[in-house]
Amino acid sequence: FAASMPDENEEERAVIFAEPGKPIKTGISKTMLAQILGTTKETLSRLLHRLAEHRILTYRGNMIRILNRTRLQKIASSDEKI
Repeated sequence: FAASMPDENEEERAVIFAEPGKPIKTGISKTMLAQILGTTKETLSRLLHRLAEHRILTYRGNMIRILNRTRLQKIASSDEKI
């Protein structure tokens, strides 16, 4: 199992250093991402949909495009709610 997982450091670098608006390939399914985050696929899908509604990111399959990194960071640090 661990051998099939993407390198966490590589994934983090892809997100941190991604050019604004450039797609980021997650390399894992929504089901797997939800399991890693300790939630369900349905809850993750609802969250991604809300973030997309607020124009914070877009997603399609295993591709995510961050549109507003500042707001995403505020949400992640609980400084902003959506």
